[in-house]
Amino acid sequence: MREPALVRLRDRIRVVTDPALATTRAKVDVTTAGGRFTADADTGSPAADLSVQRARLCEKFDTLATPVLGASRAAELAEAVLTLDELPMALRLLDLSRRTGG
Repeated sequence: MREPALVRLRDRIRVVTDPALATTRAKVDVTTAGGRFTADADTGSPAADLSVQRARLCEKFDTLATPVLGASRAAELAEAVLTLDELPMALRLLDLSRRTGG
């Protein structure tokens, strides 16, 4: 990392683990000149509403798969997985999950 502004920002960040938190939980505290802000999340707690849970999973999949497969192929793979029971052959999933172009 050679960008001076990013190095200064990085040097102001402190990461502290909390053994009291479950491995699926995270808590973030940000202190700025304007005050202190806290947020937490627990990825181990599924949403009660299945459509919300599906949206979360799709967002996570897109975030992870798009940089590897490209937006179009990631979207096609996601759709294939979501309609798995309608696929004539699971081989289609393997084809879609392969990187293209080296």
